[in-house]
Amino acid sequence: MTPLLWNRPVITCVCSVAGLATSAAAQCMYGVGGFSVPIPETGVYRYSLNGLGPGTVVHSVRLCFNITHPRQGDLVVRLIHDGVTATLLNRPGTEDGVTATGYTAANIGSSFTLADAGAEPYAVPPVGSIPRPGINNVGGVFRPTIDPLSVFNGTSVTGPWTIEVSDVVPGVTGTLTSVSIAINAVVASPCWANCDGNYFLPSLTASDFMCFLNKFAGNDPYANCDGSTGTPLLTSNDFLCFINKYAAGCT
Repeated sequence: MTPLLWNRPVITCVCSVAGLATSAAAQCMYGVGGFSVPIPETGVYRYSLNGLGPGTVVHSVRLCFNITHPRQGDLVVRLIHDGVTATLLNRPGTEDGVTATGYTAANIGSSFTLADAGAEPYAVPPVGSIPRPGINNVGGVFRPTIDPLSVFNGTSVTGPWTIEVSDVVPGVTGTLTSVSIAINAVVASPCWANCDGNYFLPSLTASDFMCFLNKFAGNDPYANCDGSTGTPLLTSNDFLCFINKYAAGCT
């Protein structure tokens, strides 16, 4: 079955690392609601939000969504962006392999949020009957069950962010009624000494030295720090140049 696909814009917060904790994007306040789209029985529905942030990279992500479905344990939720796929919710209530039924509670509530900062995942509790009941209209901030959202850190903000919802068990169906995403981003610095492309503080680390050494050993033109044109192209002057640029830091 070909997955259904919608596309809508998403607003991102581009802010300094120091401002992340108080940023408006710390909440899932950007997205689309007020619709009701069926999730195909034993099929997949995909909804894309288009990231707008030229020259910025992801620092953190939150995902919020609301699903009406009579059986939470039938659902799998993934987020896809920039060639990376993260499984965030995987048939809640089945994680320990004791039962294949999953939570029998209904609906993912309107305040349901997935964030790495969540205290715990919405997953198997320490005790519970089988089939496990779960929580009807569950809400709150939870850690992803399988993959952390940090797998998107360092990727470009720009481009489609696709939430993929699968109903993997026949018998009952549900609908996706809202989805929103919050992306905290930092500006990708053109700093030359940031060889490994890390845009989180501190941006310059020992890995930049290793990166430079590898590029120098591989005769990569990037390592031509002093811009010389002679033969050989790469010399000890490039090491001194790199050390000076590293010492100057990135602003």
